[in-house]
Amino acid sequence: MALWIGLMSMSIATFIGVLLGALAGYFGDNGLKISRIQIILNILILPLAYFWAFVKIPLDVLIMRMVEIFNAIPKLLLLLALIAVVEKPSTTYIIIIIGLLSWTSITKFVRAELLRIRALPYIEAARAIGMSEWRIIFAHALPNALPPVLITISFGIASAILAESSLSFLGLGLPIDTVTWGSMLEKAREYYPAWWLAFFPGLMLA
Repeated sequence: MALWIGLMSMSIATFIGVLLGALAGYFGDNGLKISRIQIILNILILPLAYFWAFVKIPLDVLIMRMVEIFNAIPKLLLLLALIAVVEKPSTTYIIIIIGLLSWTSITKFVRAELLRIRALPYIEAARAIGMSEWRIIFAHALPNALPPVLITISFGIASAILAESSLSFLGLGLPIDTVTWGSMLEKAREYYPAWWLAFFPGLMLA
């Protein structure tokens, strides 16, 4: 169960992080921009907001400010707040919440890789022969940026497992009848002679 939650939540985080990181890194401060009025009105879900424009903000700046805001809030505190909203959180809900809170490190890593890759000669050659920016990103730049990102994703899976175990240990995670490493550690406090309840889950989490 722990591995399943870790894999699925990081799949969500990877999708968000890779997409935002690729856009921020490839276009940088001088490429794709979005207006402030677009941001405000899109948040308010107005269909015509996309066509309104005033002062332009680089997409890179916007995404990195979002990353800074997310990183400024302790992840565990935000996770506890979102879990507390639901009386009986399901496995799907926990996966989605952990995934939505775990994309920032992937975004920064992909952005850094795209900033490096976009200056390479083969990207300039692709532009010279008339390829669209989107085709260059998804067909040429992004595939070369992903291999190093896999390391970040693997650490993210471990962090997601630890986050779920923390919730289960505090009694805020999966239903009480679901066996997880966190719930086993919580039960170990009640049965001190059963040392294996704490040893093996603790060993796996360590």
